[in-house]
Amino acid sequence: KVYVHCRNGHGRAPTFVSAYLIQKGYKPKIAV
Repeated sequence: KVYVHCRNGHGRAPTFVSAYLIQKGYKPKIAV
C-alpha cells in the first residue's frame, strides 16, 4: 500500500500517485 499526503497541494497528490502507478507498470487509464 502507498499513502501520499500533500497538505497544501490538494491537486498534486493524485498526480504523483498516478505517475507512481504508471512507473510501476499500470496502464495510464487504470492509474488515473
